[in-house]
Amino acid sequence: MNTDSQEAAKNAAMPDVTPTFSLATILQFTAGSMESAERIIGLIVDEIPPLLSNLELGHEGADRETLERAAHTLKTHASYVGAEAFREQAERTELLCRTDNTEELPAQVARLATLGHATLNALNSIDWEQLSRDGHPQHE
Repeated sequence: MNTDSQEAAKNAAMPDVTPTFSLATILQFTAGSMESAERIIGLIVDEIPPLLSNLELGHEGADRETLERAAHTLKTHASYVGAEAFREQAERTELLCRTDNTEELPAQVARLATLGHATLNALNSIDWEQLSRDGHPQHE
């Protein structure tokens, strides 16, 4: 597991990583239901960590098929929450897994994992009670 200092080091290594999501995208996916949005985010938040673990194992020799499946699923989750940079990186990584370019793959997988952790942290920080009271998105 990652410690807070390891996570800080990951984010410091990639200063352009912004943990964003779009509440409007989430609500569009859930037909405007805040309750459904909260449930969907809960499911996504539960599913992301094992996928990130698969990516991190990729550095230790996981097969490209495992990495490709993880990237594909992360791409889907990122689309649901409007995390565009995360989605784009997942797509890039997924496509790269299908090529013979093994030289670039570790860096792309690492970047995807970093964006995944940043997005996961942002989703975990959603204050659903405040959003329900205020009716205002926290992130856009």
